[in-house]
Amino acid sequence: MAVILPQLLPGGIATSSRVAALLNMSQRTFQRRLAEEGSSFKQIVSEVRENLLRKQVEIGGVTGDQLASTL
Repeated sequence: MAVILPQLLPGGIATSSRVAALLNMSQRTFQRRLAEEGSSFKQIVSEVRENLLRKQVEIGGVTGDQLASTL
């Protein structure tokens, strides 16, 4: 999922149903597996966004608009 989400986030198409389908599982199974790990799709998306923003800021030369599009 760490590879899938960064690709889907900028296009605004990072939904749990889309990620579950890309992982070849039902949305319910996907939710259950995340819950078993003590996580949620929303939490993981937030963590991925935070990491992407951190990397962009470290690289530098990023405009506010580019950072906003990451969110």
